[in-house]
Amino acid sequence: MTTVTLAETVARAEFNGEGTFYRWFFHRHGSKIDIRLVSASELPDDTGTTIWASRQPVDALAEAVVRAFDSAVAEHGEDGYRSQRGRAFPRAELEALKAAWRAAQAAAPEGWQHG
Repeated sequence: MTTVTLAETVARAEFNGEGTFYRWFFHRHGSKIDIRLVSASELPDDTGTTIWASRQPVDALAEAVVRAFDSAVAEHGEDGYRSQRGRAFPRAELEALKAAWRAAQAAAPEGWQHG
């Protein structure tokens, strides 16, 4: 998410959900990002079914991700996040995204910001 907020054109993320892989594909086109969520029961990357797709402003997507992680840590704390997810809260990644989002907003033309 941080890389496409900073202007990379392609990024992805993958989560293993007990036998199902969930793959997020992000393709940036200017100030918009095409988002595709794919569900797959196996590898490789080109398999699976698109279960959701959308085109969103970069700023709106970055804001949604930041708010979701801020909300999770506010509700559960970092220790609670670790207990629920089985891994540490991605503090460094969240702070990098926040910095990228602020930098993108500062460099953006007037009217680019979502909220």
